[in-house]
Amino acid sequence: MSPCGIQPSRLARFALFFSLFWVPRVDADGVNRTIDDTFGDSVTKQRVTYTPASGVWHDATCLTSSGCAIVGDPTQCFSSTYTAATYRDPWSETSIAMQFNGTAIYVFFILANNMGTGIITQTVANFTLDGGQPQLFTHQPDPNTKDLNYGQLVFSLTNLTNSEHTLVISASEVHINSYINFDYAVYTHEDDTQSLTQNSAHKKSAPIGAIVGGVIGGIAVLLALAFLILYWVLRRRRTTEEKKVEPGFDPQMMVEVQSCISFTESTPPKWIGRSLSEAPTFPRQYFTTLF
Repeated sequence: MSPCGIQPSRLARFALFFSLFWVPRVDADGVNRTIDDTFGDSVTKQRVTYTPASGVWHDATCLTSSGCAIVGDPTQCFSSTYTAATYRDPWSETSIAMQFNGTAIYVFFILANNMGTGIITQTVANFTLDGGQPQLFTHQPDPNTKDLNYGQLVFSLTNLTNSEHTLVISASEVHINSYINFDYAVYTHEDDTQSLTQNSAHKKSAPIGAIVGGVIGGIAVLLALAFLILYWVLRRRRTTEEKKVEPGFDPQMMVEVQSCISFTESTPPKWIGRSLSEAPTFPRQYFTTLF
């Protein structure tokens, strides 16, 4: 039992309760998920939307004999797939749209170079997130090579709120002939049931010093509380003892009683020198009462 009358087990529970308010919250770890051009989201399975739905976009199965001027190597592509289109201004809308729930997004294209005369190989596109300000990407082909550049990062955006987002990639908005070849995207997702803070795409850990400081702070509050309770108990006990009246001999009272007895000079006591049993009884007028 502690001096305050609180059991140690209760003190421990109080310490744990108070320390919870000083322990910093820990950020959840971001998990990278992919959005494939063909198979869509690796977790939700939601597919990418291509506009127009037919007649413009083609996949890795399209060969030169089928009318595709630029043919990629599926073995160098993510999931062995890609989706491409050649936009010729002023065609109608030509765009890609994808949804994701996360704090960051990274988009990867396959970029073309010198594929021969009359073949459009430059890439120009606008990237617009959630209807905001578009960001322009431009790739000018290298005239000295016919090789394709695989897995090229063409757009990235971080520090997003951990919520649902929509990314639109448009070639028609720039009004320039353009070759668009989408391979895949990666986004950073944080599980809402585990995430304690937002706007973080990187792994974090709670500072050990802050945790220790929080526990010490909680114990300090408990000690202060215990001291106050002990002080109150002792003060109450002291006040109670002071109020108690203890019976016994009071010298001051005896002095006051003796001072109340007086004799006249003309009538000295006749019992002086006699035994106590022979002493007469004094009349009431010889005494002055206290009350």
